[in-house]
Amino acid sequence: MAADSVAEIKKQRGSYLIALASGDSLRVPSAVFRQLPLKEGQPVDLAAYQQEQLGVEYPLAMERAGNLLSQRDYSEHLLTRKLLDVGYLPQTCERVVQRLRALGYLDDARYAQSLLERKKKRSGARGIAQQLRLKGVDRSVTEQVLDSFSSEEELAAACVLAVKYVGNKAWDRREACRRCIAYLSRRGYSYEIARKAAQQATGEEAEDYGG
Repeated sequence: MAADSVAEIKKQRGSYLIALASGDSLRVPSAVFRQLPLKEGQPVDLAAYQQEQLGVEYPLAMERAGNLLSQRDYSEHLLTRKLLDVGYLPQTCERVVQRLRALGYLDDARYAQSLLERKKKRSGARGIAQQLRLKGVDRSVTEQVLDSFSSEEELAAACVLAVKYVGNKAWDRREACRRCIAYLSRRGYSYEIARKAAQQATGEEAEDYGG
């Protein structure tokens, strides 16, 4: 005899949220739900249902992952999160990621390098490192990729941003320099890089705090 029953079913984007009479709930991917449908009031054994889900969802999860990757690149962490968010089981997500990595469709180093190329003209190394960390890229991968971003290249990009930021604003040089350093710091540049770029843009000496 089933230990529970379906109290409510809510269709959501890419999934169904199933509320059970016991107070438990589960999220089921739409593609899985079509193969393993449930109805309100239907008796259900949660463990047995998820075991059935595990048996059918791998090709469906692979298809969804392929569709996501056809639109843009993902880190392993972000792709896993996308699959989990619509209800694919953790075991399936891990299997999908391992397979896509083996096939070369998932590569965190490539993903990190691509993000660096997109962001390096408007973000400092610290800012890019933080973005990669939030996207789940391993620290060692991040450090390896950022090794290709020289301090000279970073400073040159910061100088371009500094000149644009200061522009024709009606600040005195000291105020312009101070504001510019704060602006570049918010964009992920180290104090040392921000100070040098602000000085070049404003002609005002800023105090050196040793980076």
